Amino acid sequence: MLPIIKAVTFDAGDTLIHLWVHKTRRFAYLCEQIGITLAPDAAKLAAVACERFFQERYKGPSKHLEWWLTYHVVGLQAAGVQGNLRQLAQDIHEVWNQLPETWVLDPEAIITLECLRQRGIRLAVISNWDGNLRQTLQDLNILSYFEMVLDSHVVGVRKPDPAIFRMFSQACKLEPAQCIHVGDSPDADELLALSVGAVSVLYDPLECFPSKGGHRISELSDVVEFLDKV
Repeated sequence: MLPIIKAVTFDAGDTLIHLWVHKTRRFAYLCEQIGITLAPDAAKLAAVACERFFQERYKGPSKHLEWWLTYHVVGLQAAGVQGNLRQLAQDIHEVWNQLPETWVLDPEAIITLECLRQRGIRLAVISNWDGNLRQTLQDLNILSYFEMVLDSHVVGVRKPDPAIFRMFSQACKLEPAQCIHVGDSPDADELLALSVGAVSVLYDPLECFPSKGGHRISELSDVVEFLDKV
């Protein structure tokens, strides 16, 4: 029998919050900015291809121009876009750099956090970020939900290093097995949870990845249903 779950920790980017639009629509949104409208099926194919490229090849915060251009070309190819893909990728990247960094809540973030709080579950955020995570969450009016916010830049440790999770569990006097960690990255979030003995829930709305040994949800609020079954 599993221990009683007392806490849920969340990744931030592409889990609780998304850049500009939900990650499943981001590539189509960028294409729209340069005058390309993707049909729904093409938009999903592009989103899946971009997500797989990102998760499989992303190795840290520093990404050079060629990496991003390849990322955009991968999405364009998957969507079946014709033309000079290299130039289109450059156009998309220029738009990316010009757009203000605007984060939006996952559509189910509030209802998920409310349901968990009503159940008496302790909440925290553990995320690879750039130092302003608390302010970002405050700007989106969700900071008050969380007992702790662990921003990798602030604490000096990045996921999947188990030390960043232990900062939370030790401070809150919890065993990792009493915690669920929810995130979108198999290599950062799922491996982190599994390495410390927490319950891993991979948020995979595009259904891109097989589980490495944890559980998978396609909508953020599914974590509440999962919790009720544990």
